[in-house]
Amino acid sequence: MNYKGYLSGWEDNKSNPTLKDYTFTDNPNSAVTYESADQAATECRFYDSVRISIPSNEGGPHILRGFCFEELGPGKFVIYCEGPYIPTAL
Repeated sequence: MNYKGYLSGWEDNKSNPTLKDYTFTDNPNSAVTYESADQAATECRFYDSVRISIPSNEGGPHILRGFCFEELGPGKFVIYCEGPYIPTAL
């Protein structure tokens, strides 16, 4: 089953600092915000171009593709991607 995961942050990977670990939340109000639709759209293209893998609720890893954004309010845009997130791992 797919869920909507909102990008909530990132940090350097502890094993390999050239990689990033991304975190997602099911709460859009806890997500990273962007000031414009153009900025959010640019970030979506970036996230689609990198290999972001999550543990899948169907077993094994899943590569996220198809990042989108939505407007929460004036000047407040968030990025999300639908995928087989494990609900407790969001």
